[in-house]
Amino acid sequence: MAKEKLRLKPAPGRTVPLEDGSPWPTKPNGRDKTPAPAELSVASSLYWRRRIRSGDVIDLDADAALRAEKAEAQQGADAKKGGK
Repeated sequence: MAKEKLRLKPAPGRTVPLEDGSPWPTKPNGRDKTPAPAELSVASSLYWRRRIRSGDVIDLDADAALRAEKAEAQQGADAKKGGK
């Protein structure tokens, strides 16, 4: 059974350790000019669900779904106002 994938980004001002203990995001040092990825795709696990719940990382897919729900609710409210 394949695990669900999560698209995550760190919360503003947060450095989050990956499951292997390495920090994310990392700032490039003098030797490595490769910037850290702004978002990360990981398998859903207890570790990442705890980081989401604590506010260390933002689940980009859930954030987009919430924005879509709010937009739908607003459109429905606007339609009701216009219909009266």
